[in-house]
Amino acid sequence: LNAYLLTLIIIAQQSSDTTGEKEKENLMKKKIVSALLCVAMIATMVTGCGGSKSSSTSGNADSTAKQFEINAAIAANPPALDPHTVNANVTGAIGIHIYEALFQMDENYEPQPVLAESYEMSDDGKEYTIKLRQGVKFHNGDEMKADDVVASMNRWMELSPKAKTLIGGSVFEKVDDYTVKLTVNEPSSDIIMVLASPIQFAAIYPKSVVDSASDEGVKEYIGTGPYKVAEWKQDQYVKLEKNEDYQPAKGKSSGLAGAKNAQADTITFNIVTDTATRIAGVQNGQYDIAEDIPADQYKDLAADKNLTMDVRSGGTLNLFLNTTEGVMADEKVRQAALAALNCDDILMASYGDADLYKLNAGWCNPDDAQWGTEAGSEYYNQNDVEKAKKLLKKASGTEKDCARSFSYAAIQYKFIEYQ
Repeated sequence: LNAYLLTLIIIAQQSSDTTGEKEKENLMKKKIVSALLCVAMIATMVTGCGGSKSSSTSGNADSTAKQFEINAAIAANPPALDPHTVNANVTGAIGIHIYEALFQMDENYEPQPVLAESYEMSDDGKEYTIKLRQGVKFHNGDEMKADDVVASMNRWMELSPKAKTLIGGSVFEKVDDYTVKLTVNEPSSDIIMVLASPIQFAAIYPKSVVDSASDEGVKEYIGTGPYKVAEWKQDQYVKLEKNEDYQPAKGKSSGLAGAKNAQADTITFNIVTDTATRIAGVQNGQYDIAEDIPADQYKDLAADKNLTMDVRSGGTLNLFLNTTEGVMADEKVRQAALAALNCDDILMASYGDADLYKLNAGWCNPDDAQWGTEAGSEYYNQNDVEKAKKLLKKASGTEKDCARSFSYAAIQYKFIEYQ
């Protein structure tokens, strides 16, 4: 069993008595939420744009600008705002607004240069010479240069378990102020993809931040991203403010690559651990976004006329067979199991609504340009009981033993699913 699961987003509709000015304001809010936060929030979310706030900017009499604020309710306090050291969704979701990497994934899951300008690979595939963008400023006003990149990337490769596993022993070194070289132990076709991975990502910090970091992580949260940290109150909120000096990468916005111009002046991630409080906060206008919404509440929320459901890609649900021992070590039994499975019924029983999942035979997102594939799909969701019976008769064990094992496997699956 493999299902490509989906996350959901809810966008509030504006009431009919809204003024023209208010409609424009809320349309702007909707665009901000869709284009900015939905890209970065990894967990399931609910958004309600109608409750977002604005205020006039203080200053001279000619100023008509308004402050646009986004308030998000998140389920957990980030353990740190240091993506190098923490493999937590909430750290990545907030951190992606603050920091950038040399390469990041576009909407087709292909790595694109962000802080990098370009790169060249040596003939033997062991050296990558990476040109850096010039004039990119950190939040503290310093220009990003090779020293910062070398310090950040070598720290990331030392601390990230993923980097250690995939490119352990690799080294970054400075060539000149705007050029770095990566030397890897073994050539591989996915080196740049590893550097662009969005989970526990390879954020670029100033060298001074890396040098002053302790075992607990960095002490200053300084990046090159479209937002900078304004305030972090543990167990209460993380408030980000627009980076007025932000210099986006070239190209159209696509996934985490291309132009990422900040449109909201502030984003506040409020730590709200209670699910009911997060949902109520969106419904009453206190929050614009609430993450981690249980699937069993989807139907009721979808019925709310003030909310519009927007379902987005999430992860996978998989059933693994033990191929080394027991009845499933017999290939014919495994083939029978695949033939018998009705994935539609299993997923409907698990999630309760067809809007919350998509049947797919692939291990990875089918839209992934690198890894999406239809290979083996002929064996997926066959729902052919007669074929399963014929295969069981060819198995080495008795049909009764196999049937007993099938029943036990089904009980185990249900137990795991509903824990």
